[in-house]
Formats: sequence, structure tokens, C-alpha cells
Amino acid sequence: MIGRLRSPLVLSMADQILVSATNLILTFWLIHHWAPAKFGAFAIVLSVSLTGLAAHQALAGSQLALLLVRATGPAERQEVLATTWLVAVGVAVLVGTATAIGFEFFSDAHRWATPLLSGLFVALQICREHVRTYHFTRREAGQVLLNDLLQTLTVLVVLAGAVWAGIEISMMLVVGTLCIATVLACASTLMRQPGDFALRFDREVRQRLRRLWGEHARWALMGAAASEMQTRGHVLAVSTFFSVADLGVIQAALTLMRPVGLLGSAWSKVARPAMARDFAERRPTAAMRFANLSALGFIGATLAYLVLLWLGWPHLSASVLPAEYRGIGAALPLWGLATLVGLLRTVYSLEAQCVPLFRQSFYASMIAMLTIFVGLAIAVLVGTATSTILVIAIGEAAALVALILIIRRHVDRMRPAPTLPSEGSTPWH
Repeated sequence: MIGRLRSPLVLSMADQILVSATNLILTFWLIHHWAPAKFGAFAIVLSVSLTGLAAHQALAGSQLALLLVRATGPAERQEVLATTWLVAVGVAVLVGTATAIGFEFFSDAHRWATPLLSGLFVALQICREHVRTYHFTRREAGQVLLNDLLQTLTVLVVLAGAVWAGIEISMMLVVGTLCIATVLACASTLMRQPGDFALRFDREVRQRLRRLWGEHARWALMGAAASEMQTRGHVLAVSTFFSVADLGVIQAALTLMRPVGLLGSAWSKVARPAMARDFAERRPTAAMRFANLSALGFIGATLAYLVLLWLGWPHLSASVLPAEYRGIGAALPLWGLATLVGLLRTVYSLEAQCVPLFRQSFYASMIAMLTIFVGLAIAVLVGTATSTILVIAIGEAAALVALILIIRRHVDRMRPAPTLPSEGSTPWH
């Protein structure tokens, strides 16, 4: 199993590095050129797009990977593709429209085209993510890498050309460029596979939509909402009850752990269709083995990365980090623990979704959310800002234990009962 997935995983990692590096370069470049208020408006648009991607993943992305491998024929396969694409387009339209209206309502410092382009960008990002999920489900990680490479080159060439021509780097120009690049990244797939992205609302699709919502999607959406709340909880607690400076130190320490998060994101793109296929073919032992080996891999990778940080810490603290960020040294080990437990939870949460056990996964997310909220209340009363990181690790651990117990109980039911030898026969017969 691991050998069979090695090549897609490498390509997925390369794609994730490309996307993350592009976003990082663009972010620092815009910070250099824009005033904080202008960059803040752009950051809000990016944040809204991430929320839209979370909604898409819950309602369409995870469902596509799960249901496509279970399709028993071409007709059912096209129904799955049409249903999930319809959901993705619906989420894109809703979130994109809300972005445009919100931008126009709350900001009057931009031209009328900027809110429209911002809404279009958010909508296109959701469609692009659906196309990426489509390729990963079909084990076409190389096509994802090519599409994202085209998008990156478009952004870099257009913005570099604007600088060379002396054109003002306005928000309208940047967002418009991102819209064009996203369209180009999706165009080759949509033109080569138009039948897989047909918009349908016939009786078969409507029936499948109702089943999708009732069986899986609503639980996935509630689970995603619970995860968003527990992820943002410490930010609100630290900034409200401690200080914004403390939050800056904590979030800076989290930034140093981002490279490990890249590994988890790339792994999930490849692992979801693989484990969904194993469960669909009634091979739960293979899926569990893949999940357990992946968990061991994440443990090894996280510990190795922490050792590298520890070895390089004297140089980082003396030459790279400003004096105001010296508190990172105390926060970093806790973020290492929280990141490791979070990666393990990701493994088994994804496995539970591939069974599928979306309702039970939502319960695990609720356990984590409630544990974190209670822990944050205690940390605010008797702890420090840094102790909120330990609360996150404890909440993730509670969800991890719940998920492992849920999966084990369900998989035990899936295994066939042992056949006892008939009377008079020998055991080896």
C-alpha cells in the first residue's frame, strides 16, 4: 500500500510546497508594497476564502472522494460527479456573493470593481479546490501539480510585468490577476473532461442531494464548524484576557511548525481516496494498516523536525528572532506536541470519514471543542498565555482517543465472523 502511494504522495507534497511558497512570497511582497489597512482588507478576503474552502470540503470535497470509489457503474459515477459539482458551485456562488456584498458594505475605499472581483476570486477558489479534489480522487496528482504551476507562473508573470511597466499595484489588479490565474488553472481540466463537470438538477441528482445531506454532509458541515471554533478559540482567549503581544509570540511559534502541517495536507489528498477504496472493497484491515503506518510516519517526521529546530535554535534566537519574540522558546515545544497530536487526529478522523462515520466524527469534534473551551477557561483564570497551547493539545488528544475507539468498534463489526469447523472435520479442512 505504502509503495503504491509513494509517487502520488511525492507529487502531492511538491504541489503543496509550490502553493504554500507562492502564497508566502505574495504575502511578503504585498506587505512590502501596501499599507497595513490595505493589506488587512486583502487578508480578510483570503480568510473568507479559507472559510469557503472548509465548507466545500465538508459538503462536496470529502463526499466526492468517498462516493466516487463506491460508484458501481458509469451512470452512478456521473450522478456522483454532477451532484458534488452542483454543491461546489452552489457553495461558490453563496460565499462569493456574500464576500462581494460584505466588501461593498464595510469598505468604501475601493473602486466598485474590487468587491466584485473579490467575490469572484473566492468563488473561483472553491471551484479550483473541487477540481483539485477531482484529480486527487482519480490519482492524478501530476495534473494537479501542472495546473497549480500554471497558476503560479501566471501570477508571477502578470505582477512582475505590472511592476516593470510602472502600473500601480492596486488591490483590484492583484485580485483580478488571481482570478485570471485560477481560471487558467481549471480551464484545461474543464475543457478535457466537460462531462464530469456538467451542471444537472434532474430527479436523480435531487434524490442524491437529499441522501447526501441526510447521511453525511450535514454531519461533516457541523464537524467542520466545530473544528473552526476550537481552532480559533485560543486566539480570542489570548487576545482578550492576556495581550495581543502574547498572541503574536504564540502565533509566531505556530508559524515555525507550519512545515510539518504541509506534510499532513499533502498526505490527506492522497490518503482519502485510498482508504475510501479499501473500505468500499470491504478491506478494513488494509485501511487500518495504512492509517497506523501513516501515524507512525507523522510521529517520526514531527520528532525529526523538532530535533532540527532544537539544534538550530541557538542561531535562530541569536540572529533571526527579534528581542520581542524571545518567548517563542517556551511556546515551541508545546506547539510541537499540539501539532503532533493534531496530525494523529487528522489521520484517524480521515479514516473515520472514509468508513463513512461522519456523525461519529462530529461527536469527536464536539468532545474536542468542549474540552478546549473548558481548558481555556481554566487557563484564563489560573494559567498563562502559553498554557492555552497545552489546552489545544489536550482537546486534540480527547478527540483522538474517541476516534480510535469509534473506528475500532465499527471495524470489528465489519470483519467476518470466524467459521468454526463442522463436526467430524479436522481443523485444517
